[in-house]
Amino acid sequence: MSRYFFHVVDGDREYRDDNGLCFDSSQDAAAHGAKIAAELAQDGDQYRGFAVAVIDEDDRELKRIFVKPTDASS
Repeated sequence: MSRYFFHVVDGDREYRDDNGLCFDSSQDAAAHGAKIAAELAQDGDQYRGFAVAVIDEDDRELKRIFVKPTDASS
């Protein structure tokens, strides 16, 4: 089991996850990152342009999942 971190980033800002969570695989961590991105998308335009960067214990970025705001007017 390894620890993964989920930083919320855009070009200028970064909201760092300093605690992280443990997962059995990088695929499980990436799925959790996608869940975070989907939850942020529910906040409309607040996170437009942001992504969730999935980082491993060695500070390597494994995946970047972009937040795609949902259109509440549809």
